[in-house]
Amino acid sequence: MSEIIADLPRASGNSNGIHATKKILSLTLKAEYEKYRTEVAQAMVKDAVEMAQDPFGNYALQMVLDTYPPNITSGIIEIIKSKIASLSLVKYSSNVVECCMKRAAGKQREEFIRELVESENLPTVLKSRFGSQIVQKALALAEPALKAEFKERLQSIISSTSKKQKIYTIQSSGSYTPGPDLYHQNLNLSSFNDYTYY
Repeated sequence: MSEIIADLPRASGNSNGIHATKKILSLTLKAEYEKYRTEVAQAMVKDAVEMAQDPFGNYALQMVLDTYPPNITSGIIEIIKSKIASLSLVKYSSNVVECCMKRAAGKQREEFIRELVESENLPTVLKSRFGSQIVQKALALAEPALKAEFKERLQSIISSTSKKQKIYTIQSSGSYTPGPDLYHQNLNLSSFNDYTYY
């Protein structure tokens, strides 16, 4: 079993391998195979960044994050946190970033979101379709003090950009509809969960 687990990151990188990987991960959810969960998480930590960006591997990471307890997945979350800005820009890995944010517990979640708040690449994340979704999720999950700090940073970024910005309305379905052109000084960050600067 250990040899199979060690090969999971590589095996999950194609359409056939991801099906086999999901079966193995499902097996580890049973009580008699629970002892292998830590081993699975450790195998994925080493390749977490590559798996997150992979069209198939990202599903394996999300399954582990969604079904394993936080004490086992904390290593994966830490690795993703270290690359949060760049991973937020890509469709597949942004799903993993969002999953980490939702599944991180307590202090680790705060540190995860703070990594984004303090990132020098936050302006680039804001201009990305997938990145702006991550910003929305981070604002929704942040504790009040961190949320206030985050909004202040966003206001600073918006204030330092060119006068006219396109605002995209985020529909409940997650799709983006072009909204009106607004001057950034009229953007009210208290309703930032409804609009995002693009």
